[in-house]
Parts: sequence; structure tokens; C-alpha cells
Amino acid sequence: MALGIACGGWCPPGRECEDGVIPPEYPLVETPLERSPFAPEVARSQRTEWNVLDSDGTLILIPGSVAGDKGTEWTLRCAGNYQRPCLFLDPYDAAAAMGVKAWIRDNNIKVLNVAGPSERTYPGIGERVYEFLKDVLGRGPIWR
Repeated sequence: MALGIACGGWCPPGRECEDGVIPPEYPLVETPLERSPFAPEVARSQRTEWNVLDSDGTLILIPGSVAGDKGTEWTLRCAGNYQRPCLFLDPYDAAAAMGVKAWIRDNNIKVLNVAGPSERTYPGIGERVYEFLKDVLGRGPIWR
């Protein structure tokens, strides 16, 4: 939104998140259920599944591996289940940003789902991902 790029997608009922309620300035639609019937053990799994389904591709930003992060593992599974392109990057790796725009172009992604672990799981990840996305998406047009 800071770059003028449209933002949207799904969120859990009541706009609930780990640290309270998602502010109304984020234009999200609430899912009817908090958990997908296909992943009842994963918190907020329905919005994760629907965001993958409604996008053309998913960019997962996580330091290290998805192993052990149930939400991120579920995102990866959904991308495979719905045959959506998925790119997995470490947002702390300066070289990682280099191929993101090419990946978006090469996969004809018009709606991008951005996913990864929460601030509670990886303290500082929110600010790092924000800076990473500003750097990647703020460098001129992607879709040329």
C-alpha cells in the first residue's frame, strides 16, 4: 500500500490475528471459518488456503526453512495442491531480491500472495519483509 499497489485478500473471522485485530485500513474479507477443513490443526488455515487459491503465485519470505512453521508449511502445501507457482526466499539475503521481478514476469503473476511466518515466530520479520518488498516492488514497473 505504501507503494500504491493494490492490497486485498482474505483474513480470519473477526479479523483476528496473533496480536489482536487486523486494522480496518487493510482491505481484507473475512473467511467464514478460521480453519480449513483440510488443515484443522493449523491456525488461520482457511485464509491461507483461499489467499493461495485466489492468487497467481505465492512469495514465501522466511529465514531458513519452513520446517516447523505449520502455517508456512500449509502455504507451501496449498501452492502445490492448487498448482500455483511458489518462490521461497530468505528476506535477509540481499541477493534474494534479484530474481523476484523476473519470477513474477516469467510466471505471469498479476495477483501475488505474500506469505511467511509471524512476528511472534520470527521477531523482526515484519519490518524486514516490509523493507524487502519496498525494495523489490519499488524499483519501477514489474509487468513489462
